[in-house]
Amino acid sequence: MMPSDCIDLYLLPTAGLTPGDMARLAALLDSTETDRAARLRDTDARAGFVAAHGLLRLALSRHRPSVAPASWRFAAGPFGKPGIVADSPPDRPVPPLYAPGSDAGAAGIAAEGIAAEGTPSFSLTHTAGLVAVAVATGRDVGVDAEAVVADAATSAVAATFCTPVELAAFDALAEADRLARFFTLWTLKESILKAAGRGFLIPPQDVEIGFSPPAARWIGGETPWLAWHGAFGNGHHIAVCVAAMPAPPRLAVLDAGPMVRSAAEPVPLPLALDSLAVVPAGGTN
Repeated sequence: MMPSDCIDLYLLPTAGLTPGDMARLAALLDSTETDRAARLRDTDARAGFVAAHGLLRLALSRHRPSVAPASWRFAAGPFGKPGIVADSPPDRPVPPLYAPGSDAGAAGIAAEGIAAEGTPSFSLTHTAGLVAVAVATGRDVGVDAEAVVADAATSAVAATFCTPVELAAFDALAEADRLARFFTLWTLKESILKAAGRGFLIPPQDVEIGFSPPAARWIGGETPWLAWHGAFGNGHHIAVCVAAMPAPPRLAVLDAGPMVRSAAEPVPLPLALDSLAVVPAGGTN
């Protein structure tokens, strides 16, 4: 069982995925996910969806090996955030990942026993060139990844999700520094609101992020959170957020490629992410 003070962040660049990799990931999806993927007309968006949902299943089964990746079942909560559905235990042994001749989808669902141990929480995201999945136990989690698009980092776009204080600080930056600040703010806010389970049903301006010192205030928030953010390579920004709780959480950043290609263990990534506390604040902006 995954300790409640651990958060695993799985990163999967999609450029290196082969047709065989994509076929293995697609074979893990249930009929609802397969139908949703088929409705996506954009080829890259469809591939990102399949990779993200397939990776989620592999990640969950790494933490609950008694459940085959294809056996997980999900349902949306009242505000749209997906969660694991408790169901009947399996009526046969669960085959190992990608074992020759195995049918992972034939195994039943072991979620009932898992729920008694502490059901994992998760969040997933996909953007051009990258898929990310975060898994935690005993605390809510949210993750966002964004491909860096220079043309998007304008004051007009920033005004749609920044507070006046954030926007003034953004406009005061040198031109060379605005791109990183734009995507840092964007990914942090989305990860925080995804962790809260409501996404942009909460106005992004309810979260105000500062960098000197690094901290965030959440207007109307009820509990403290902890977030991490940073760049992955030269083309992506990533942020992950979890409920702080009494025990300080530990974040492991993992290369999920080996899981997809050969059902091997993921490889730790030497990716340094900056952290900041997210504290609840009363009142309104």
